[in-house]
Amino acid sequence: AVVLASPNRGDHTSRCEPAQGRASEGEAMSQITFRAANADEMDRFDAIPRYVFADTTPADEQPPPTLLPEWTQCAFDGDRIVATSGAYPFRVQVNGVTTAMHGVTAVGTNPTYRRRGFVRRLISDLLLRAYEQGCSASILLASMGAIYQRFGYGLASTMVEYHFDPRDVAMQVERSPAGTMQIGHASEFRDVIRALYKRFSTPRNMLAHRAPVTWDSLMRDTGSAPTWAAVHFDAGGNLTATGCSGLETTTDRTPDRTRS
Repeated sequence: AVVLASPNRGDHTSRCEPAQGRASEGEAMSQITFRAANADEMDRFDAIPRYVFADTTPADEQPPPTLLPEWTQCAFDGDRIVATSGAYPFRVQVNGVTTAMHGVTAVGTNPTYRRRGFVRRLISDLLLRAYEQGCSASILLASMGAIYQRFGYGLASTMVEYHFDPRDVAMQVERSPAGTMQIGHASEFRDVIRALYKRFSTPRNMLAHRAPVTWDSLMRDTGSAPTWAAVHFDAGGNLTATGCSGLETTTDRTPDRTRS
């Protein structure tokens, strides 16, 4: 679900202290510091969200990083990253106006450091940063939305994902194709795809303007599988539609076994 909060100047300096019954760890807490990661620390930063969200994607298929070091906020035990968070500086369309919003991401804690208030502190730091940067709201995708209600987030929209074999799909209404279609590597059509997305998103709500680093990630090749794009031009030569798709190798051939 997409949840949204409005940053304010309230108390964003929550203490980080051990949970009750863990006072013996109090001395270790004095070594915890909170700051953004440096460029040479980003590999260690990425390791925690991958573990927390059970990302088993092989290293050579990992997407290029889209979160810049200065967009992160971490908890360090000495020089070890033990909890992570970050926020993309989005520009989002709301009722025809472009509004600054923080897109919170990569929130996670090393399991041996949980229940010490690190996530509370990191989210508070990000909300304060959003306020100081003039953001009117903070947004995130939450697998467990209730966790973030304490910070003022609330349900904004939901998302549904469908998986299907495209060979089993047909147009509901017969239409004669018009115009031309071009197919090639996604990078070849980057500029026209960006232009169409901007035209599509401008009159709609809650669609984010994508930074160049985000487009790089969307059009990346995954391992040895290239990402292809198809663009359609109408009879007048105007761009009307685009689509990107990566080719995946899978052993699940259930549709073939049931196909008559």
